[in-house]
Amino acid sequence: MKLRKVLALTLVLVFTILSSGITALAASPTIEDLSKKEERVLWTVNEIQNPDTLISRAKLGIDELADNLGIEAKSTIETTGNILAENHVTSQLLQRKAIDNKQIDTYAVSSVARYVTSHQGQNTGYGSTLVATLYLNTITVSGHTEICLLYTHDTVYGGGAARLVMSNVIRVEAGGAVYNTSDIFSYPSGSYTLYPNQAGLYIMGGTAFVGLKDYLFFDNGGSIKVEFTVNPAGIVTPNP
Repeated sequence: MKLRKVLALTLVLVFTILSSGITALAASPTIEDLSKKEERVLWTVNEIQNPDTLISRAKLGIDELADNLGIEAKSTIETTGNILAENHVTSQLLQRKAIDNKQIDTYAVSSVARYVTSHQGQNTGYGSTLVATLYLNTITVSGHTEICLLYTHDTVYGGGAARLVMSNVIRVEAGGAVYNTSDIFSYPSGSYTLYPNQAGLYIMGGTAFVGLKDYLFFDNGGSIKVEFTVNPAGIVTPNP
């Protein structure tokens, strides 16, 4: 009788151990699941931020976002008052990483606007320089490219600027949600960063876009407005 009880208890114990092992194995993630959660940086390059180097790249037609994905930034510049300005646009692929078995690229799209000084109709040099940069991630799924605005960044070189107005925008689709973020800085000098209200939002389609619109106002009453957008399906002009 005692032997039967011992055997019964032993069988119960063995069954319990085996059941626990089966449950543990079933609950463990597979190798595929673990790989989906990994983030691997494949490569990274130093960002080019020098205004003269960015202008040289723009004049040479270097636009890595357009070359790699066929996406071109639409840029415009406007001035008021007795101000002349020139604008140069270029883009650079900064980083490539793999997340969730997908390739995600990070780009910097930069617009360099320079205040041209003149005398009697002749250019005599350059005053303030505004480098406006839009940072975004891109991911291509089933032949369609999605983009995500990370943040925008402005750097003001030179004196004479009284106010910097920064704004960025995300439009999800035509007639859909539009997210705007803005800030104002008095007598700007140096670098400023503006994060969007909707961080981490990926968009796609012909009517969606991300962009920035920045104004640099001067003590003499003039201003420079720089505006550009990036559309995952081509080129658009903002009209939120």
